[in-house]
Amino acid sequence: DTHGIPRTLADFRGKVVVLNFWASWCPPCRAEAPALPQVSTDTKSLGVKFVGVDIRESGRTDGPNFVATHGIDYPSFADQSARIALSFRSTGIPPETPPSTLVIDRSGHIAARGLGEMRVNQLEALVTDVAKESS
Repeated sequence: DTHGIPRTLADFRGKVVVLNFWASWCPPCRAEAPALPQVSTDTKSLGVKFVGVDIRESGRTDGPNFVATHGIDYPSFADQSARIALSFRSTGIPPETPPSTLVIDRSGHIAARGLGEMRVNQLEALVTDVAKESS
């Protein structure tokens, strides 16, 4: 991840995972950034884990600076080549441009997808629905 801690999605098995693809250069990503930590905190008790994927950054410090500036306290992976995003190609719903959010249920299936900027109420409703359905 951006802190140098090795992680995989398997680390979050059994949890609802909100996988948010973002980039510091993306205006809608900057606009939605405050919603993500808030919804992460609000849904943690439901067994939800947020994970960020910083895609296609040009500078090595841009992603970590974005994380620090926006108070993002969940893990984020650096994915300059979009390798992580491309690994979802076979699902039929790959996250092609940021921001893009995938909600993965407890069994590891993509249960929901959000394209573009997500607001707090939109994201919280989406995540809560998946968490309740997959409990």
